[in-house]
Amino acid sequence: EFLAYTLVTAVVLRVIVVLFMPLRLLTDFAAYDELAMSLATQGEYAFSSLPTAYFPPGWPFFLSLIYRLFGHHPQLGIIANIGFGAATVALTWVLVRRIWGELPARWGAVIVAVIPCELLFTNILGSEGLFTALLLLALVLLLPSQESGDLSFTRTLSGGVVLGLATLTRSLGFFLPIVLIVVYIIRFGASRRTASRWLSCVVGIMIVVVPWIMRNEALLGRATISTNSGVNLYIGNNPNAGVGFNMPDSNVVYLGSASDEAHDDSAGFANGMRYIRKRPMAFLVRGVLKSTFML
Repeated sequence: EFLAYTLVTAVVLRVIVVLFMPLRLLTDFAAYDELAMSLATQGEYAFSSLPTAYFPPGWPFFLSLIYRLFGHHPQLGIIANIGFGAATVALTWVLVRRIWGELPARWGAVIVAVIPCELLFTNILGSEGLFTALLLLALVLLLPSQESGDLSFTRTLSGGVVLGLATLTRSLGFFLPIVLIVVYIIRFGASRRTASRWLSCVVGIMIVVVPWIMRNEALLGRATISTNSGVNLYIGNNPNAGVGFNMPDSNVVYLGSASDEAHDDSAGFANGMRYIRKRPMAFLVRGVLKSTFML
């Protein structure tokens, strides 16, 4: 009953956001829309018929399924975000309840249902809603509860597949197994069974992610999930960077050809790391400020 009331509250608040905030297809959101239409109409993940991996394909692929069924109506992606928001509330309750118990789970569900940053993500055509729901579902499958002392091969493999889908939505999901192996060692000890649990998760991720990486190697000349991680690193770490979005003077983003895209991402990574090495305190302080701002 508590969960039902919380879910209704979450949906109502998100509907209010959608009704009173206009949908604007700007920057990344317009790009997601274009990629989804390219997939829906031409079967190609491309900007203006040029193959790309600038964004991971998960969210544009999901949108393309909607566009295939109902036509080009970006508002349907926003309606899907309402569902993803409700799923995030429910999965938060399930996950926290399994690990810490009922009362923390209720607080967690309520916070996710009403916190402004979660609400405001509803009315943007971004990948955050899908990614968060997939990530939480993966954690529900991959993390042991207080009562359960074991995780089956099927469960960890399934969790890995879901985590792979999350990684193809936002590539930072690829780093979760690094944390997961530490959790498994603490919980189960360093043993062959612990290693098998973790490896089955990694296999699940690879099943989903490797074909995409192979596609990018063939078309772009680079084995990667996306070609914007280095660019984003440089955008956030350059002499003009602040807490918000500030493009560096030397713009490394150039979607002129597939080869230039991969090259620019490498250049962005090199420039960003050069700035971090030169100004490590600025990097750390800016990270804290951005995290606080996002709350």
